[in-house]
Amino acid sequence: MDLFSFMQLVASVFVPDEKTCSPCEIPSLKSLNCDCTTTTINCENRRIQSLPSLEDGCVLNGITEINFANNDINSIKPDAFKGLQVKNGAKGVHQLKLDLSSNQISSISEQSLPSLSVFTHLDLSDNQLETTSFRGDYSALRSLKELDVKGNSMDSVPHQFCQMSHLKSIHVQGNPGKAYRDISGWSSISDGFWEKQCNSSVSLSTVPIPVFTVAFSILISICISS
Repeated sequence: MDLFSFMQLVASVFVPDEKTCSPCEIPSLKSLNCDCTTTTINCENRRIQSLPSLEDGCVLNGITEINFANNDINSIKPDAFKGLQVKNGAKGVHQLKLDLSSNQISSISEQSLPSLSVFTHLDLSDNQLETTSFRGDYSALRSLKELDVKGNSMDSVPHQFCQMSHLKSIHVQGNPGKAYRDISGWSSISDGFWEKQCNSSVSLSTVPIPVFTVAFSILISICISS
């Protein structure tokens, strides 16, 4: 037996085959009486109060949408969708939407972000999210292309939005903040959009060093002259 054949034999013994499964075979989803097809998991309008963990060790093949809209969920907890593994669809195209619209979500745990990073579209419309509801490092959501947060209670642009420069569009209508009055720029994000929106919304701790230095110098000058 040559070396290559030996390595193949070792791999077949010690590397487990990928386990694919039907979504509704996962106990945490089965208990919620969700409807499943080959491409969707529909848990809409079932009075669900908490998003499930999916620690079952199986890969969902070809799923394009997970729907938990119109439930009684008030937060995205640390273990939400923990263990979720999704295999790319046809021709290797990855597209996965999570619909959490029309709940009562007011907080998003930082620990849930790694599990949310698999989604390309996230619908959080018609919830109770405020500017301070967004915490942690949202640059981890590298797959996210579209974010829907319309109909919430954000009075300014969360700094975390400025960490998601890879987004193609954000739906923001129905929020009270002045930055959301002109929705045209948000729905189709163009070059330079983030620089304009984020320069006025970042906190002092996130301002680049040169800008901070200039601001500090101006402050010192004012103090001396007074």
